[in-house]
Amino acid sequence: MLAWPLRRSLHAVWVGPLGVVTTRLVLDPVRYPWYWLALETIALLGAAEFLTSDLFAVLRRRPSYSSRG
Repeated sequence: MLAWPLRRSLHAVWVGPLGVVTTRLVLDPVRYPWYWLALETIALLGAAEFLTSDLFAVLRRRPSYSSRG
């Protein structure tokens, strides 16, 4: 359901598995600490991909209004 709209996006590589792992964590009646490792790993990979993306680079280059004196 989540991967279909993103099928042509680079984000589908990590958003699809993140949705699956999150759903599994929510629906699983047993809460083992090592289940969180997959969620944390995929979220970290997604954050790294976003922070190195072109969109974020454009946002970093924008002048900040708070730095004006």
